[in-house]
This record gives sequence, C-alpha cells and structure tokens, in this order.
Amino acid sequence: MKLTTSTEYIEDFINLFKEIYIDKRFQRREAWNVGDRKAFVSSVYAGLNPSPVILVNAIMSREKAIQDKNEMDIEYFTSITNAGYRYISIDGNNRTITVVGYGTKSNNEFTLNHDEDRKLFMKNKIVVQYYEAVSREQMNNLAIAVNSGRPWNRQEARNAMPTIIADYVREISEAINKSTDNVKIKKQRMDDDELIAHTLFYEEYRTGCGQEGLDNLYSTKLDTKVHRKNIMTWDRLLSKHTITKRMNKSSAFNLYVLLSYLTKQGLTLDKDLYKEFYEDYYTEEQKRWADSKTLYDTGKGENLTWSRLNGSIEKSLTMKMEKIMKDMDISKYIIDKDKKRAFDIRQKVQIWIRDNGKVRVNGSINDIWYNGSNNITHIEISLIEALDGTKWSVDHVDPHSKGGQTTIENGEIVSTEYNRWKSAKVTSECLN
Repeated sequence: MKLTTSTEYIEDFINLFKEIYIDKRFQRREAWNVGDRKAFVSSVYAGLNPSPVILVNAIMSREKAIQDKNEMDIEYFTSITNAGYRYISIDGNNRTITVVGYGTKSNNEFTLNHDEDRKLFMKNKIVVQYYEAVSREQMNNLAIAVNSGRPWNRQEARNAMPTIIADYVREISEAINKSTDNVKIKKQRMDDDELIAHTLFYEEYRTGCGQEGLDNLYSTKLDTKVHRKNIMTWDRLLSKHTITKRMNKSSAFNLYVLLSYLTKQGLTLDKDLYKEFYEDYYTEEQKRWADSKTLYDTGKGENLTWSRLNGSIEKSLTMKMEKIMKDMDISKYIIDKDKKRAFDIRQKVQIWIRDNGKVRVNGSINDIWYNGSNNITHIEISLIEALDGTKWSVDHVDPHSKGGQTTIENGEIVSTEYNRWKSAKVTSECLN
C-alpha cells in the first residue's frame, strides 16, 4: 500500500468532502457531543491537530481489483466511483463532520470566541493520509491498526468485515434505528448491531451464543428471509413503546425469541393488538426483573432469580420462554386460523396447566393398546415442547365424531403418533 501524507487547508478539505464516501464499515459512529466538537474546533484554531484523517483512493483501488481479478472488490469500488466518490474514509469521521459542519455554518449548535473570523478557521490545516491502491481486506486491516490505540470492540470489528452478513446486519440496523432507541444499549459502540446479530444467530441455530459465535456467524452465508420478517415485526412492536424507561437488552432479545418461536409454530400475532401485546409483555417483564424470589432450582445448589437467569443473553432460553408464556395469556393475541373444530392455543395452554405438564403417549381403544398395556401412558413435558404442533396436539377425550365438545374439560394433550392411531381406531368403529 502506497501512503502519501499531506496537510490540507480546511477550505480545500471541505471542497473535497463531496468526493469522500463515509463507509460505515470502518467508521465509529458519530459519538462526539457538543463539548467534544468545541474542543476540537479550538484545537484547530490553535494549530494543534496532529491526528490525520485517513482516506483510500477508490479509483486506484478499483484498478488494483481489476488487475487482481477480484470480483467482489471490483463490484465494491465500482459502486463507489460510479456514485461520484473519489475517496473512502477509513478514520476521522467525527473530526470530518465537525470541520465541515462548523466551516460551512451548517452546524450552529455552539459558538466560540473565534467565530467572528471564520476565515481564520478555514486557513488552518488538517493532516490527511492517502492510501493509493488497496483491497477491501487491506482496508479492514488498516482500520483495525489505526484504532489499536483505542481498540474497536468485537462488534465494531465485525462491522468492518467484507461479508454478506455484515452488510445485512448494517442494513437492518439502519432500517429499524428509530425503534431500537427504545432499548437500553450503547449505539455509539454498535450494541444495536450486536443485538440484531444475536437474533440472527438464534433464528439460524435456535440457541444463543457468545462473542465467538457471532464472529463465526459473520463468515457464513444464510437465508435471512425468515429473520427479516420476524425482525420487522419486532421493530413494529418496539415502536409501540411509550414509557420513559427503556427496555433492557435481554428483554428485547427475549421478545425476539418469543416472536420467532410463535412464527415457527405457524402462529401469527394480530396486528391490531400489537400495542396491547407489547404493553403486556413489557409490564410482565418489569415484574419479573423486580422479583427477587427464586424462580428456578437447578438441582445443583444454584437458585436462579429472573435477573440471574438473564445474566447472559444466550443462556436458559427454554426456561425463559416458558416463564414468559405462563405469565402472559399469549393466546388472546394470536389469530386463530381454525376455530371450527381444533382446540386453540389458549385451550392447549390451559389443558397443560390443568394436567401439571403431563401428556399422553399411550392408551387403548376397546382394550386394544397403542403401545402395550404395561408401557407408560403419560410423561411430563415443558410448555415450550407442548406447543410444538408437529409433536403434540390436543385430542378430544370423547371423540368429536361422536359428539364430543371442543372444551377444556374434553381435551387432552397427546403425541401426534398416538393421536393418529386413535383417530384411525375411532373412524373404523364409526364405519362399523
């Protein structure tokens, strides 16, 4: 990589700014407050501004990509040059925004003693470093090296990766930026992107993960269609937040897991009830966090409160979902697509509670047993598992074909295999 260092008059740099592409892969988010910007402008007036703005020549880098036959780099640099940009900014985003905003008077949020003569400001200089022909991989390494004195966190490093997942997470983050303001996270350090990455990992692997899991996620190729649908529903729910206190990160992640679970079971939230659903979830979540009583005994001498259970975003998802669904009557927010004969989700939950989590896996019709009379007839399962319609269904104790009612009193959760066997037996009896 060929490097050229230059000192540019601020007025020339501002004129150059329209040719500079700010690639969010490599830049920390705009994090300076008014005090930071005042201090920086004063340092420029005083000629004390040694830290360089670092730019990559996009035109020369495109030529290098063509020579190297690097198709991904060709596409990347071509899209930037075709948009009219000559350079790509690698470092110095906050300084650049401050210089341009103050120098052009487009940012009038503060005044200084020097303001009566901005021509003096424009005649000062800033240091600019130009890298002539680099690859995207070299740009990533350069950005990491530049920030070695004030290192990126793991998410900021992932953001700079030239991968499909990095682009996708950034796209989603920008699309739902307003709603994630309602979550208690540090957006300046890309906590919102990391939260979205956690939801994507869950959608793909049905479990949580730590930092290494997210690192690996960014190097994979995934079908993001289902995640996009669920994250947009998550966005619409978060937009219903009207309370001063924001939702914490774990609660926001749990909400996504709940939505994903419902989608996987073919259950759909009623859009007209989004506000009521969100307020119900938020209210119950606050109660859980405030409860200092033990909720779970692990059997290993460890008692868990809700706070401890949520100590790590990736752990105990099954226990958390079961607790959430017990506390909320989720069924009243679900669009029931088949009310003619089938038991709805509310009835299924109430039957599970009535039977203390015990479900049928074996039984008999006219003394003919499904799996032998000496075998276990019932087992205990979690509510999460019970709601899996591919494995467990609600059966009429008194068959529907013989006038049995679709009521809680006449319902029993059974395995789908047993239910098919029983249905076949009852049908054959009716035919006789």
